[in-house]
Amino acid sequence: MYKSEFVHVNADVCAGCRYCELICSSRDHRSFNPRAARIRVLRMDEQGIDTPILCRQCKTCPCVDACPAQAFLRTPTGTVTINPESCVACYRCVNECTEDAVFIPPKQGPPLVCDTCRGAPLCVPKCPTQALTLVQDDHPPRGENTDLPDRSKRAPSSGDSSI
Repeated sequence: MYKSEFVHVNADVCAGCRYCELICSSRDHRSFNPRAARIRVLRMDEQGIDTPILCRQCKTCPCVDACPAQAFLRTPTGTVTINPESCVACYRCVNECTEDAVFIPPKQGPPLVCDTCRGAPLCVPKCPTQALTLVQDDHPPRGENTDLPDRSKRAPSSGDSSI
């Protein structure tokens, strides 16, 4: 049975404060820049929902298969990550991610994907509403890592925005 470590999102309690974006961006970029974060908060105004979007560590990861440089890979612990030295910044992984959880960085370079901070995600203990939890368990089927339907079932609204 496939086991994985991933950050689970409880959209019911997310306040949309975006603190997770700030804490994430500070890890590697030493600045508070939401566009440099590996997690993004999606605001759906018409539905009254804010929810963090991040890598679900899919068992069958289309991003890994799409990478021509084999820079998008799974570590021995099962975490999906990117080897920046191998990445050619073609961004095929961004287009192939079924969860919209691979992001183009603010400056040219490898795409941004949650790697659970190598097993100790900074966003989880810093979330003021405890909407984020680190789970190590049987991997959920696609669409069950958050309390929201997958992107193919989400109807965009004119007020939707994300950073």
